[in-house]
Amino acid sequence: MIKIGNTVYIEVSNDPSTNEKTTYRSKLMDSIDGYFVVDTPVHKETGKSGIFMLGTEVDVWFVGADDAVYSFSSEITHRQRGKINRFYLKNPGKDHYTRIQRRNYLRIDAAVDVAVHSKTESFDPFVTTTIDIGGGGIYIVLPEQIELKKEEMVDVWLVLHLQDGAIHYVKTRSKVVRVENKEKGFPNRCSMQFIHIDENDRQKIISYCFQQQILRR
Repeated sequence: MIKIGNTVYIEVSNDPSTNEKTTYRSKLMDSIDGYFVVDTPVHKETGKSGIFMLGTEVDVWFVGADDAVYSFSSEITHRQRGKINRFYLKNPGKDHYTRIQRRNYLRIDAAVDVAVHSKTESFDPFVTTTIDIGGGGIYIVLPEQIELKKEEMVDVWLVLHLQDGAIHYVKTRSKVVRVENKEKGFPNRCSMQFIHIDENDRQKIISYCFQQQILRR
């Protein structure tokens, strides 16, 4: 399900009353006797090493070999110092993992601010919100005066607000997949597929979707 060397994400609660969490990134070094052994977790954005007290309760998630996202609750039980520090996380076993869904199709309903620009100046740039968003694309509300064509290429900027307070701006070249013309009084809608996107930016979108889905449980 997960291989040695794969990335593991560790979320630590900053304030239980607000569900605010900080995400750290680590690598799986070993899996032994009911534990995941990881290297020193570093802050996902700053790259700075985290400081963890033994007994800290955390949420762990990773992308499995089947390209699905798996999560589970855990605890940092002990630390092994050395050239590479090792942290031991309780592994509750596969029966206690939550499978989110295939990450390429991980989508959530969310109103994310988005700006859309034409590559051919066929329309004026506009700002709107998403209806849903995922690692592979977005579904947006179209302003009344905007007309898009199927297969049209556009540049898209997204604004992601993460739980730790960080704000990410993601740019992607996207293709119009479908335009839905609604009845009078209802806004038109449009599906777009990400065509050219930095994989780090895609991971930010997936992380955002994952965090939002966890919050809504």
